[in-house]
Amino acid sequence: MTRSPPHFEIDEPGGGRPWMVWGGHCPSGSLKYLTFSEYFAREPINDAAGLIEMTGGCTALALEHFATEYEIPVTAVCDPVGSAYLGAQGFRGEILVPASIEEAFSVCQSRVADGWRWPQQMINPAMVDCVGAWATALLDQLPSRSEIRTVVTGFGTGATAIGLHRVFGGAGCAVVAVQCAPENPVPGWRNYEVQNMGEHDLFREYEDAITLITLPADAPNRPLDALLSHHYEPDHARVLLVSHDARRK
Repeated sequence: MTRSPPHFEIDEPGGGRPWMVWGGHCPSGSLKYLTFSEYFAREPINDAAGLIEMTGGCTALALEHFATEYEIPVTAVCDPVGSAYLGAQGFRGEILVPASIEEAFSVCQSRVADGWRWPQQMINPAMVDCVGAWATALLDQLPSRSEIRTVVTGFGTGATAIGLHRVFGGAGCAVVAVQCAPENPVPGWRNYEVQNMGEHDLFREYEDAITLITLPADAPNRPLDALLSHHYEPDHARVLLVSHDARRK
């Protein structure tokens, strides 16, 4: 069965803002819905006992959406910042805050042994392919894509930045990923220098191809405000900002 391409909420430049993709209008409230919709179409979860992931941001909310649809439980394994964010967003699944990355892995592996699905989003290359599917649709829907030379997105797993790079790089656009400062975490984002999966990390292969900007320690810690706080090009009309979970006000 052929699925219709996703529809994107896109605003042209104005009021000092660049081109904007408002991912918050997607089901589950973020573009992660599109990534996991594609992923679960390729890897069905009909027989999964539950869903678990190491996430304290939009991925957890997307997984909750699909878990509800399939009537299975969902667990988010995250740090205290992620736990607070998910609680504020009304996440109804289980939230676990492990004492170490080793404990987080142990919890996830234990659930997998019990029949749960763990996408392993920070090391699973299938995530990049799934982003590429909706990034292609986004490129096709941009009303004036010839003006855009820089695509900006927040840096979490890296899958979104890489998927955008694969698609928009061929259209002559540079991709910029924005990471938080270690001392000022942003929900759903990470700092690659101190939080990575080593040689298995999705971003490792693309370190030289994608510009990774670290925000200053005093930057806003709300994702959209953090993205808008940085000056990417003199002409903002040449910038496309892809916000995972922001909505028009």
